[in-house]
Amino acid sequence: MVKGFTLPELMASLAILSIITALSAPHLSNIIERNKVEADILSIKSIIQSARNKAITSKNHITICGRYIENECSRDWSDLKVINPVKEEVIFEKSFSSEFSSVIWSAFQNKRGLTIAPTGYTDHQNGTLYLCYRGQKKLHRAVIVSKSGRVTIERNSSKLQRRCSKHT
Repeated sequence: MVKGFTLPELMASLAILSIITALSAPHLSNIIERNKVEADILSIKSIIQSARNKAITSKNHITICGRYIENECSRDWSDLKVINPVKEEVIFEKSFSSEFSSVIWSAFQNKRGLTIAPTGYTDHQNGTLYLCYRGQKKLHRAVIVSKSGRVTIERNSSKLQRRCSKHT
């Protein structure tokens, strides 16, 4: 006796599979977006740590900022640049893969960039990089840089929600 599926059984299986796929597709896109945000955050953390190491090993100040136009950091942080201000050269640059509605650097002394001294400490510029995600409040993130150059990540705080509500 040959075993197999009949046409009605196959059609019923395909219908069930189609329904399950249709129900899981929106959740899958949310997972993909969350992973993109987390990848960007880890990338930023890594860039700051690498810039800190570069400042220490090269014994030069290193600046991290958004767009770098005519040898000046701009307030637009939709891209990330690591700069050697002595040579006025871009060492590294990164574009975000997530759709952030705004990326805002808020720092002590209201500087446009983050400068790391040869000691590894920030140049008295501790601050926070707010990454406000378009559409989903739960994907807002903040990258906090202490005066010592250490990086922490903040998720879902009321301060973060208030800050991003002004810019989304």
